[in-house]
Order: sequence, then C-alpha cells, then structure tokens
Amino acid sequence: MLLEIRDLTKTYDSYYERVHALDGVSFDVAEGEFIAVTGASGSGKSTLLHILGGVDRPTSGSVLYCGKDVCKMNSTQLAVYRRDCVSVIYQFYNLLPMLNVRDNIIISRKFAKKDIDEDKLKKLLSDTGLTDKEFYYPNQLSGGQKQRVAVARAVMTGADVILADEPTGNLDSKNSAAVTELLRKCNTEYGKTVILVTHDSRIADTAGRIIEISDGRIVNDTRK
Repeated sequence: MLLEIRDLTKTYDSYYERVHALDGVSFDVAEGEFIAVTGASGSGKSTLLHILGGVDRPTSGSVLYCGKDVCKMNSTQLAVYRRDCVSVIYQFYNLLPMLNVRDNIIISRKFAKKDIDEDKLKKLLSDTGLTDKEFYYPNQLSGGQKQRVAVARAVMTGADVILADEPTGNLDSKNSAAVTELLRKCNTEYGKTVILVTHDSRIADTAGRIIEISDGRIVNDTRK
C-alpha cells in the first residue's frame, strides 16, 4: 500500500474551546488512485492534506508512506519526503514571481541537483498549453495559466503523489474544468496518485473514489 493513514487526530486550542480538526481518520491509498476529499468548510479536509504532505503534524496517529511513518520523520527526512515523494498544489499557485514558467516548473529538480528531462518538460508545456509561455513570468499569466504551471511543476518533481488543495477554488468554470482534466491526465497518463481536496461536487465526481469528511471524521468512502 502506498499510503496508510491510521487514527489521525489534530486538535487546536482556541480562545473559547478545543477544536478537533481531525478525529480518528483512517484509510488506505493504493498506488494509482485518484481520490477526491470533500466536505464543508472547516470539516478538516485541508488539515488532512497538509499532514499527508508533511507540512503539518498530527496530534496523534500515523501516516505510513511505503511503510515509513511520515509523522515520526525529523526535519531533514521531511524535507526529502516533500521534495521526492509528494508534491502539493495550492489554490493560490505559489509560483516564484522572479522566475519564468520554465524555471518555476523545474525549480525542485534544480534544487535537488537532478537532471532536467527536456523531452518531459516539452511534453508538459504542450499538455498544459504553455508552450508559447515558456519564458513568461507569473505576472504575465492568467490565473488558469498559473495553476497549469503549478500542475506541471508537481509532475516534473517526479513525486509519486500529487496533493491538490482546492486547486480550482480561485478559477472560473472554464479554467476549473481545464485544471481538473489536467489532474486526470496526471493520474492516467503520468501515473501519479492524486488526492484532491474540493468542495465542488462536480469536480469530486471526476475522481475514482470520493472520501467525505464531516467534523473531522470520515462519513463516506465510495469507490466508483
């Protein structure tokens, strides 16, 4: 099993009360799955994604990636995990404004001192409709184009798992559909395991499995 999530809890102490963002979440993720995680705002779905991505730690529980507990990794091990194993796509793109499209896509491989597969880069630019924008900067792109750069960057890392946190939340319906289709291509053509957080039922319906979270608990887990 690629990912094994066991009894995850996450609590926060607010001024008024203790908030249980996650309350005993457990499920497995097989290699090659396309999963949509749905739920109302505040249900815990983004918290779950951030823990899977190694950018947050649970209060208790475990996340096993290929048998290794991400929650017990030290900072150096987590950096390697985030660099090589998972790639996160955020709602607001997180592109570096001083880098052009090409350099934003390949930045993680340059930092890791890994070779750049020019054929793969060329295909990604073509698949995302960005071939003629390769040397444009983020301030020269539309929101949909920026998110397509973020998707291409996630694939270029070589990570097995792509985690997408409301990637269409800042886009119109046309660009939302285009980005969703790109994520499907990441899964079917590039062989990535995709876990997508969304509040949009139409986007969730494109996934092969839907996990619904309410008040920090899984209330439904359906495979198509």
